[in-house]
Amino acid sequence: MNVKWVMVLSLGTLVAAGPATLLAQTHHTRSPYAGQFSPSAPIRALSPEEVRQIAAGEGAGMAKAAELNGVPGPRHVLDMASGLDLTPAQRGKIQAIYDDMHARAVIVGKGYLSAQEALERDFRANRLTAATLAKRVADVNRIRGNLETVHLTAHLATARVLTPRQIAHYKKMRGY
Repeated sequence: MNVKWVMVLSLGTLVAAGPATLLAQTHHTRSPYAGQFSPSAPIRALSPEEVRQIAAGEGAGMAKAAELNGVPGPRHVLDMASGLDLTPAQRGKIQAIYDDMHARAVIVGKGYLSAQEALERDFRANRLTAATLAKRVADVNRIRGNLETVHLTAHLATARVLTPRQIAHYKKMRGY
């Protein structure tokens, strides 16, 4: 399709604009990421809150697949223990699941943050090639996948400790 002129609605006024004008307007818009994070932050692809949560072994959205499908996580279950009528045995098992998940998440999360920082450091230093970029990205995604697996595995283990009634109540309390 060969379009030479396009009518554009601009601030309530219909104006004619040629392809060069539209191209210039499209390519000179401000990045949606500009100013989002501090230029001095070691990892700018993640928000400061995401970095904090990952470093602390917290979820940082890593268990969304489970959470959004009502599969309970150990931290939330422990926080809601009285409302879920957990038995002492259940509480102990879920605490153990959480403790194991948290310890592993801190270790794997540290590796993930290091890999993400290395990728950004290489971009800033302009020392990436197609081969080194592919390796960096693969490292970041492999470790992120491991971290997500740590969190999701804890959700699966937690669900096996609860009764169907407790899971239904958990979903209701969490708004599902």
